[in-house]
Amino acid sequence: MIWATFPITLDITYVFIKQLFRFTKLTLSKFNDLGVFSERKDNFLK
Repeated sequence: MIWATFPITLDITYVFIKQLFRFTKLTLSKFNDLGVFSERKDNFLK
């Protein structure tokens, strides 16, 4: 019984992680637009 639902659980976990990564990227780019990380980024690029 557990083995029957295992692939489905994997799929759900994979989709969830993908959505989480996308959300994190969007949040980071939003903060970037606000200039939160621009100082740190400039120091990092030097």
